[in-house]
Amino acid sequence: MERLIKTGEELKEWFFKAYSLNKPGLLAEGVMVDTKIRREVLTDINQGKTIINGKVRTIQFKSIGGGVYRASIEA
Repeated sequence: MERLIKTGEELKEWFFKAYSLNKPGLLAEGVMVDTKIRREVLTDINQGKTIINGKVRTIQFKSIGGGVYRASIEA
């Protein structure tokens, strides 16, 4: 499931796909994104939230350094 994520919408699709594969550890582990995607997700209409399995989940970003973040969702 490794791939380059280029937009905030692709990040949300990545989380949906990880959930559909029934891998909650993958949601918690997350994926690395850059500052552009982080900003796009946090400033869109949903403000860093997404709905997975009928529940509102918050996308969390942890700084790794150098403008790279690990985006994850609590499983």
